[in-house]
Amino acid sequence: GIYLSVYTVFNSIIVDLQSFAFASMSLVFAFLMLFVFCAARKIEKNALQAAFFVLLSVLIYSLWYPSYASVLWVWRSHMAFTLLFLGMLSSRFIVAVFFVALSILFHYSSGILAVVVFSIFIFVDRFPRLSVPTKYAISLLVGLMGSLVVGYLKQVVVSGDGNWESETNAGLFVYAYVFLFVLALMVLSAWRKYFNLYFSGLENAMLNRMFCVALFFLGLSVTSVNSHQDLMRIMQPAFIIIPF
Repeated sequence: GIYLSVYTVFNSIIVDLQSFAFASMSLVFAFLMLFVFCAARKIEKNALQAAFFVLLSVLIYSLWYPSYASVLWVWRSHMAFTLLFLGMLSSRFIVAVFFVALSILFHYSSGILAVVVFSIFIFVDRFPRLSVPTKYAISLLVGLMGSLVVGYLKQVVVSGDGNWESETNAGLFVYAYVFLFVLALMVLSAWRKYFNLYFSGLENAMLNRMFCVALFFLGLSVTSVNSHQDLMRIMQPAFIIIPF
């Protein structure tokens, strides 16, 4: 998927690894811009408002360290997951299936991610009696339980020298950075009435879904904080949606 897309669009300029990286990063931002535009339209913003969302997202993603740094070596998974989220925005089943299939051509883990995200969406939408904070807490707790499984698998299935730890504390820094960012967003969301910000039902629904996805992957990555590259891969879906 990544080779076909990159070389189809940028074939004339790719002459070395640096130009390939530039082409890949350009496609990453193009996919993200399309995702933000479609998401804005999903919550019934007009075309001009959606365009503003896109322009602002370019700035935010450029400054958003985890997303920007992680795609330096995992372009294909970043594009794959963005395509998957695009599919999840559609209310038409066939469109969602098409984007899921397309995302798998970029990275096979999209199949697993699709099941996870779809399950989270069902959980958020189908249990109206549960309060929003309760849903957030459950998402984080399920992620933490999954993280224990991930930690166990790392001990059983190893590659190379079997060392999953980085020589620096970069992973801990990124985790704290993202955790505090999400926490700040949740506080602002809870206090939005004090800032005269009122969201529609569609906006609230998308916001709740996004927070639950982000919290799940925050929990899932706890046992990977000692490995910077490992953490960046596991938290990749959250890096895509948190800035938006």
